[in-house]
Amino acid sequence: MASLKDIRIRIASVKSTRKITSAMKVVSAAKFHKAQDMEAKFQVYQDKFAYTLGLAISHSADYVHPLMESSNPDAPVAVLVFSSNSSLCGAYNQNVINEAKRVISTLESQGRRVLVHAYGKKVGEALKRDAIALATFDEELVGHPSFEGGVDLYNAVQMAFLRGEYSEVRVIYNKFHNPAFQSPTEQLLLPIKPEIPVSSLAEGAVRVEYIIEPGAKDFFGFALPHLG
Repeated sequence: MASLKDIRIRIASVKSTRKITSAMKVVSAAKFHKAQDMEAKFQVYQDKFAYTLGLAISHSADYVHPLMESSNPDAPVAVLVFSSNSSLCGAYNQNVINEAKRVISTLESQGRRVLVHAYGKKVGEALKRDAIALATFDEELVGHPSFEGGVDLYNAVQMAFLRGEYSEVRVIYNKFHNPAFQSPTEQLLLPIKPEIPVSSLAEGAVRVEYIIEPGAKDFFGFALPHLG
């Protein structure tokens, strides 16, 4: 049986541990809210950028950029899948793994060749267990995410698409809605298909004439590569 002294030492130790974990919780919450604010602000910018580009493209119907159509329709489809490296995310990883399997199965049933690029330990390991060949298996981009890393990846797949190595590039990820809810999402990254805003097609909508300077080729040549 523990002595009174041992019990007091144990109580002091538990209190000390509680202080440390409480401080860690505060730091984690601050980091999370910072990341959440950055994501929300960027999403507003991204949505407005896509809206404006779609509006401009609707007034330049004859213009076609190399990123808007595949130069080699018979080339494989690149599927980029993102998960976490940790198993502490509950259904977070499993949902995106299931979505990846569904998309790959659908494409292969259509007779398409698929090249899977897995970013994140959990999705890579899960697809390997199902004997799905991986063209890329990378944990670093997810483990240490950065804007520069994302730009480098997008530029690489963009150049491969322009060279005709891919007929399409699709990305599968968990879309953030709030801390308790993220939905597995599939998105066509390339070829780029700017969506014309519904408001501009509505009956009675005021049609705005856009003057694109120095010209559509120069404007879309700069803007479209940045849409991803």
